[in-house]
Amino acid sequence: VICNDLTRVIIKDGKGSDYIHANYVKGDHLQNTFICTQGPIIATIVDFWRMILSENVSHIIMLCDTIEQGKMKCEQYWPNEQDEKMEISGKWEASGITDIPLNVRVAIYGIATSISYTYFC
Repeated sequence: VICNDLTRVIIKDGKGSDYIHANYVKGDHLQNTFICTQGPIIATIVDFWRMILSENVSHIIMLCDTIEQGKMKCEQYWPNEQDEKMEISGKWEASGITDIPLNVRVAIYGIATSISYTYFC
């Protein structure tokens, strides 16, 4: 799937590339614009979280599994356990709480936020 350059998300934090494979989705009957993106691979997890923070995203909805029919679809980019911390490339950290929905606290480049996460598979 190719991103539409007119509606693509541009990461505005100035901390690296501004590109991520993501687009804003807006519609006549939608109250809010949302972002549609592919699940990140290991090389794009930091960019994914940079986008989440720079766009002030408060909720992530995942519509696929990390592995489907034996094929890797994306990396797991959230912690498994309560109080578990993930660190990628020494640049960001996420700690998870096993509530439903999952709440993830993300810190990158000194900016931190909490995000709720819903997993549909």
